[in-house]
Amino acid sequence: MRRKRTDLIQTYKIINGIDEVDIDMGTGRNLRQGGRNLINHGHQIEKEIPGSNPMRNFSLPNRTATTWNILPSEVVRSDNVDIFKKRIDEHMRSPNWRRSIYRI
Repeated sequence: MRRKRTDLIQTYKIINGIDEVDIDMGTGRNLRQGGRNLINHGHQIEKEIPGSNPMRNFSLPNRTATTWNILPSEVVRSDNVDIFKKRIDEHMRSPNWRRSIYRI
């Protein structure tokens, strides 16, 4: 749970330009903004197909894509990191979180 929380916080920081990390998440092909196929919010992350390099499965975008994509929009669209942390903690304590992580 701690690693998942930390990964989600880091993902929030990268997508919102707070941390600059050299991975293809915030501005590249792994992030879809807008569009009609979005379920919860406008910052969906696409999982990369690793191809011949199976270690890419463990990269931050691939590790967090499914969990990030099922977060409610009020969590993802938080105004700052502290509000995001508060909302993610509340969401992780809710019964909806338990159901969603086991259906994946």
